[in-house]
Amino acid sequence: MKERAREIVQRCGCRLHETHGLPCKCKMDALSDAGMELHPHHLHRFWSSLVHESPPDGAKWEDHDATERGIFAAMVEDVYRQGPAAVRKASQLLLPHIRPQVAGLLEPRESEAPKGRPPKRSNTRDPSWFEHERTRTAKRSKTNENTRKTHKTTPAG
Repeated sequence: MKERAREIVQRCGCRLHETHGLPCKCKMDALSDAGMELHPHHLHRFWSSLVHESPPDGAKWEDHDATERGIFAAMVEDVYRQGPAAVRKASQLLLPHIRPQVAGLLEPRESEAPKGRPPKRSNTRDPSWFEHERTRTAKRSKTNENTRKTHKTTPAG
């Protein structure tokens, strides 16, 4: 496949057939010189399978525009029914498309994670000297109570 692509590029410098499945100018010139026409089998299956729908008889583009407006109006009504938060979000989404000059003037979003170093301790106050001494002596007395006391016994006798 790569060799074939190189051959085409060397011959005419075109990769259109390999990349898109469409005949390049060289191929179309060769068909024209041979007196042949361009047929769907010269194209990739993708291009032959495309279906172009035409509007139904009597339909005009104005009807299409009216339908689009109706769909948009129904969506706006749905947003209104959902409440003020939905209206705010929808207006923020539409504003850059409707008024691009105002889009940069919106309020900045709040940062979810605050910047800076996290606090090292909670917001409780430091203990006073009296409280500090009381806890220190309480710890000291507890350690004295928990130590094992041994009594020397003298041998009887």
